[in-house]
Amino acid sequence: MGYLNEKLYFYRQRENSITDRTGEKNISDLIYIFGEMYQYTDNRLIKANISKRYLHALVKFRAWQYDLKIDKRKIFSNARGFDKIRAFVLCMNTKWYCRLSEWLT
Repeated sequence: MGYLNEKLYFYRQRENSITDRTGEKNISDLIYIFGEMYQYTDNRLIKANISKRYLHALVKFRAWQYDLKIDKRKIFSNARGFDKIRAFVLCMNTKWYCRLSEWLT
């Protein structure tokens, strides 16, 4: 992994992609992948970006509905800026975090 200090955007939609399916098994797999990504880099900005995407996925898939193994400490310790506050709320209660995030958007 590396970090590029430019704003780039590339979005590919594939039918039956793991990021678009909402079954409990698919969500569990996706959350597991986010948790594992931290070990592949020492770059703080990349880890912060992983935390941001992890936080977003938890809301998108309404993670509070499932019994997921979420490494909240890893998310919090790597989050930066406003995401640090979001991660703090997540650490307090996953359902509160998801509901509050849904309400704010």
